[in-house]
Amino acid sequence: MNVTEFIELLPGLPEELALECLTRLHYSTHRVAARVCRRWRHLLHSKNFYYHRKQTGHTIKAACLVQSLPVLPGSDEAKPVGPPAYGVAVFDPVSGNWTESTRFLSTQMGFLCSVK
Repeated sequence: MNVTEFIELLPGLPEELALECLTRLHYSTHRVAARVCRRWRHLLHSKNFYYHRKQTGHTIKAACLVQSLPVLPGSDEAKPVGPPAYGVAVFDPVSGNWTESTRFLSTQMGFLCSVK
């Protein structure tokens, strides 16, 4: 048996209630919440959790924009050296806010295939 099976999602709450609490987390907090413990990470990254959120009406549609980022200021090079850098901006229609992610290189573009 795995030790994580004995760890409660939220200590003191029944599992069903704890799952409902985690289901209501805004998608932008999932990356931070996944760092709480292994069980939360496995849950938040699982397809079953996504389908549960969708079934209970806690998913939202968001627009993502991949954009090429300019060469960093102060560069003396006429042409950039190495692969171009990109950024992802996400628009949340509920809040009306755009948020930017960190930079990534074109060699890391494969991650976009897994965005849900």
